Amino acid sequence: LSVGLDIRENVSVLVLISVLLLALYRVQIAGLNLGRILASVFILAIARFGKASYGAVAGTVIGFTLSLYDGNLYKSAGIFGFSGLISGLFSRLGFVGMVCSYLICTIVSVILMGDFENLPRMFFEGVIGSGFFLMLPGKITKIISIALSPGPEITNPDTLKGALIMRLEFAGG
Repeated sequence: LSVGLDIRENVSVLVLISVLLLALYRVQIAGLNLGRILASVFILAIARFGKASYGAVAGTVIGFTLSLYDGNLYKSAGIFGFSGLISGLFSRLGFVGMVCSYLICTIVSVILMGDFENLPRMFFEGVIGSGFFLMLPGKITKIISIALSPGPEITNPDTLKGALIMRLEFAGG
């Protein structure tokens, strides 16, 4: 990859990733959900390089897709979406700041949803996912960074010329 993808392409990739995570949602390891663990990794990675906007989009898309499995749309989409947004906002503080904000936001969201029986499990899934995020190799983080960087803006000269003529005509009137 030499240039960044545009927003439509990035969201398409996010939808593909979330559908792949949906396939892993049934896999349980020691009572922990592999789909949610990997969702945490992807949300943190995308929020790290795409900042708050991509973090919120990633969290919402992944949360919505995973909620198709268990039917808890508002819980999954809300928890992952809000956690992605907050971790994207804290991306300027580096990896540790992001992980801490993600985990705190996940805990607070689960408590506010009143899902106390799943709180320890979701916390440990977030911790494991955050650990995997912190161990991502440099090659993968570089690819994500390049993919989420804005590409060059290409303007159509005719559109620019038409806009300039319209403004001049308006000013002349």
